Amino acid sequence: MIHMSTHMRSNGYAKVRKFLSQWQGFDHRVDVAIQTRAADLFKEWSRLDNRIRGDYRKTAPLWNIFDVLRVSHLETKLHTPFLQELFNSQGRHGQGTLFFRQLLREIARQKGGIREGAINSYARFPFDNEYDSRQEVFDPISGRMDLVIERRQGRNKFCIIIENKIQAVEQRHQMARYEEYLKRHPAKKNRRFLVYLHARGDDHRPSSIVKPVLIFRYQNHIRHLLEQCLPTIRPQAIRSTIQQYLDVIRGFEERASI
Repeated sequence: MIHMSTHMRSNGYAKVRKFLSQWQGFDHRVDVAIQTRAADLFKEWSRLDNRIRGDYRKTAPLWNIFDVLRVSHLETKLHTPFLQELFNSQGRHGQGTLFFRQLLREIARQKGGIREGAINSYARFPFDNEYDSRQEVFDPISGRMDLVIERRQGRNKFCIIIENKIQAVEQRHQMARYEEYLKRHPAKKNRRFLVYLHARGDDHRPSSIVKPVLIFRYQNHIRHLLEQCLPTIRPQAIRSTIQQYLDVIRGFEERASI
């Protein structure tokens, strides 16, 4: 067995103490550096956070009154009454026939739709109080219809029925019953339209499809309609509401793509 001398043991202890002392100094410097860097990062984060909060105060990018009220997905509480109000020439938006005339242009873009040159015969610009825009219209034969825009008197009679589908499922023979309403309407056949409006995928179709039904999609037709109207709207309250409603429609697109 080899025995270490007292000197060797003492020398070894001294080296260990020196190493530990150097390590403690290094460890202390590391702690100081980390604390300094952490303080710098916190200051930078605070500046960035204040800048972001300042931008939010100026622009409020997350604010949407429809989301706040939790009605973005509600067909009868938001979408049908909102569209009915827009298409009403006497609506509180004060824009007259602006929105309805753009709806007519959307119909004109469809095969078999309204001729562009005939739009004035449906609604004069800027105001026209000779047609009705009504929601939840009940007919004893056809049942309850979401939205009916029509003129039943005079030379230029017309009727547009919009069946609005956000989340609700289609009822049995629903579209066929609405077609019966159109057949009994006094307007000429080429001035009667049945629109199936939905927020699902591009390939969605009603199960009880009849002809000549027009398939409209929020993400395409209503979005385009509102975007076409925006540049001519002056009241900021109306512009802001339309822009927030467009955000709701963009949300439909995100959900449909999942």
